[in-house]
Amino acid sequence: VRHDNVSLRRVVETLGEALLLQGRYGEVVELAQAYTDHAQPDLRISAEFMWGAALSLEGLALDEAARHLGNAETLLREQGLEAGAVPVQVAQVHFELGNIDAQQGRLSQAIERYRRALEATRGAPGDAALRSQILAHNNLAYHLHLLRDPQAFDHVQQGLALAQEKGMLTLLPYLLSTLGELHLAQGDLQAAETAFRQGLVHAQRLAQPERIAGLTANLGLAALAQGQTELAVHRFSTALAQADAVPNRFLAAQIRLWLIPLLPIEAARPHLEAARAAIEAGGFGRLRDDLAALTARLDPATAATG
Repeated sequence: VRHDNVSLRRVVETLGEALLLQGRYGEVVELAQAYTDHAQPDLRISAEFMWGAALSLEGLALDEAARHLGNAETLLREQGLEAGAVPVQVAQVHFELGNIDAQQGRLSQAIERYRRALEATRGAPGDAALRSQILAHNNLAYHLHLLRDPQAFDHVQQGLALAQEKGMLTLLPYLLSTLGELHLAQGDLQAAETAFRQGLVHAQRLAQPERIAGLTANLGLAALAQGQTELAVHRFSTALAQADAVPNRFLAAQIRLWLIPLLPIEAARPHLEAARAAIEAGGFGRLRDDLAALTARLDPATAATG
């Protein structure tokens, strides 16, 4: 019976991971709902984790996402660390709670969560542990970069080396996106463009719609940095349609904030309103300063009263 339970958990987790990568968040929630009351604690933990991760990735109801991830964290504490899968589940929960912290603007707390995710799987066997390590390296790199911490490059390089050595191809689009943004921040535009293009090729080959949108937007940033405004507008507009289709509300709001300054005022205003609605509904604290700055430029009366 124990073997059957382990097999069922692995099947559910594999299916959930595949659906998350494809941006099919509603289907992940439906899958999770079927197992949150299961007799097997490990499976309940996986279900709560998937439910929270789907809501977090979609950028909808972040407080509810945190509640489900908190349920998973509570179950993990109750179970202790006897089962071999638990360190991986600890890492996954820390990672997704870090993502919520990051979206809501608590970067230091997010970084601490990513560090705990990395530590939880150090020395743990299996592909799931390796995947968690690589993703933790990637998100540490990106958010340390936002704080201008030089350790960012070390983490993205470690993540890339592990992904390439172990054949974790589904993670390359994330790592190459982060690497490109680090190059962009350093002014190495050619290296940034190369990383973004390589990441986009992998994302298209692997049918990862959220990463296709993100990397297309990254290429918009590269075009903008090279003074190619029309190309940047085209790439941002394409990426926005892709992000809206996934849907990934945080990414879509971020892309709108990049696109707005490049548009005529009348064309920009609907995007400003859409970004404001998404940021307020999602609680995306990390984007509020940029929204306020753009509001002050495009709609001073609203900014003065808001």
